[in-house]
Amino acid sequence: MSHPNPLKTVPVRLPVTDFSGLQISPLDWFLLSRIDGATHLHALGQITGQTDDQVIAACRRLEAAGLIQLESTPSAQEASLAPPDGAWPASGSRSVISTEDRIPTRPRAKSRTSSGSYRAETDPRSSKSSGNVQALETLPTIRAVPPGESDPLSGAGVPTHWPVRFEAFMFDPVEMATGSALTDRQKQVVLFYHYHLRKVTYYDLFKIGQTAERDETKRAYFRLSKGFHPDRWFRKDTGVFGAKIEEVFVWLNRAYSVLSSPRRRQGYDLLLSKGYIGEWQLEEAGNRREPTEQEQSKRSLDVHLARARRAESESDWRGASEHYARAVETAPRGDLQLKFLTALIRTDAPAIRVRAEFERAASLGASQIETLGLRAEFETRIGDAAAATETYRELLQLNPNHAIARNALDRTRSRPLF
Repeated sequence: MSHPNPLKTVPVRLPVTDFSGLQISPLDWFLLSRIDGATHLHALGQITGQTDDQVIAACRRLEAAGLIQLESTPSAQEASLAPPDGAWPASGSRSVISTEDRIPTRPRAKSRTSSGSYRAETDPRSSKSSGNVQALETLPTIRAVPPGESDPLSGAGVPTHWPVRFEAFMFDPVEMATGSALTDRQKQVVLFYHYHLRKVTYYDLFKIGQTAERDETKRAYFRLSKGFHPDRWFRKDTGVFGAKIEEVFVWLNRAYSVLSSPRRRQGYDLLLSKGYIGEWQLEEAGNRREPTEQEQSKRSLDVHLARARRAESESDWRGASEHYARAVETAPRGDLQLKFLTALIRTDAPAIRVRAEFERAASLGASQIETLGLRAEFETRIGDAAAATETYRELLQLNPNHAIARNALDRTRSRPLF
C-alpha cells in the first residue's frame, strides 16, 4: 500500500460465489459481511469490535483467499469516517500493512474447459492474470441453483426421521415476526435445522448413509450450503434468523470437513460407535466439572422436598411421607424429621412405628415444643386421651401461652376429650 495511512486502505469484495473448502473463521466471515467497498480498515475495526491488528490479519487471510482486494486509494466516503489527525497509528507500528507484507492476490476460482482441465479466472479488475496463481483443485465449487432444482429452504427436502418431525415442530411466533427477507416457510426451515444441529449426526444432516461416497457427500453439502450461504442474505433484513443461518452454515462446513476427509471420517465413525453424535460432545465433556458429593446431596434434597410439598398439596400423605423420609436420609435434621412425622401420622401408620420416629426426632435435635404438639395430635388421633392430656400439660410447662394446649386442657376439664 502506498497510502500514507495504511489503515485508511479500503478493502473491496470480489464477485465470488465459490466459498466451499475455505478455512475461514466466523470472525472473518463477520468482517467480510461488513466490507462494502467504502469503509476503511480502521473503521471496520470500530464496527466489528476488533483491534487494528486483528482487522489487518483478517484482511490478509481474506485477500489470500481471493475474497477481497485491498485498494490503495481511500474512498470518497472515507473523510467522514476517518479519525482526527494524529489518531492513526504511526507508519512504523505493528498495525501497519507495508507493501512488502501484502500477500499477492490470487484467483478465487477456476472453471473447467471442455477437456476437463482447469484454467484460472483473472481478477475482474485487472486485464492480466496474477503471476502467483495457485491451483485450487481440492476445493469444491458451489453451483447456482439450476432451473427446476428446489430451494434448500423450501421445505421440500426436510428430513422426516429427525427427533422432532417438521409438521409437529413448534415455531416461536415472536421469531417468526422478524426477518422480512425470508418467507414464512424459509423461516420455519431455518428454525428446524438450527434446532436439530446438536441432535442429529453429520450423516443425518446431509441425509446420506454412513457408507456414502465422497461425491454423494459433496452433492448433499452443495444442496444445503446454497440455502444457508451468508452471501445469499447479505444486507437483507433477516431479523433473528441472520445469526441462525450463519450458525447452520458454519455447522455444515464443519460436517463436510469431517466427512470429506477419510482420516477424520474414520475417527467420526468411531465416535458414533461409542454413542456420540459429534466431536463437540467430547469437548463439552472435557469442560464439564463433576459435581461434588455435597452438591449432589443438595440437589437430591431439593428434589425430594419439592416432590413432598407437591404431594402435600394433593393430600397424598403417603407420597409425602416417602419423600420426606428420603430427605431425612439425605440430610438428617430435626425439622425434616418433624415434617416426615406430620405426613406419617396422616397415613394412619402403626403406632409403634410412629413412636419410634418421635424418639428419632429427639435424637436429631428437633424442637421440643413442636415435637410435643405433634405428639399430642398423634395421641388424640389414636384415641389415647390420657396420654394426650399429659402431653399438653408438658407443653404448657414449656410454653404457658401455647393456645392449642390451653384450649385442649380447658375442654378436658368441662367434658371428656372424646
